[in-house]
Amino acid sequence: MSAERRNFLDRLEEQSQMTEQIEQIEKHFLPSTFKHILQREHSAYKFLVQRAAQLPQVMEIYAIVDNGVIDLWTVVDGDLYQAGEALAELDIELLVEFPDLPFDFMTIHKNELDAETMPKNRTLIYSNISEKNKNG
Repeated sequence: MSAERRNFLDRLEEQSQMTEQIEQIEKHFLPSTFKHILQREHSAYKFLVQRAAQLPQVMEIYAIVDNGVIDLWTVVDGDLYQAGEALAELDIELLVEFPDLPFDFMTIHKNELDAETMPKNRTLIYSNISEKNKNG
């Protein structure tokens, strides 16, 4: 095995261990009311996915719980303003349906997406990228 490959695998292992440690810390220190929201199967995420699937400009939705707030990052294709209007309605529906959960909403265009923009410990909640690739 080459030194470069060994170095890559070592870094990958370190990242995996760090991610696992962070997840354990979050699960331990987050209030119990927020622990269940870390799971993709949470009813709020199901509600969100069901409605997001009706919006063709929505490509992906990520979630991260940060300081007791559920940050939802929506990656869109097409006109950001039009997508923002449709998503604002969806955001309101989510807030009405789940009034006890503190949400924060971010919308980003796919062309502005990079590793530094998105939170590291995010959970993919929804993706239609494979569908777009099949159709596009």
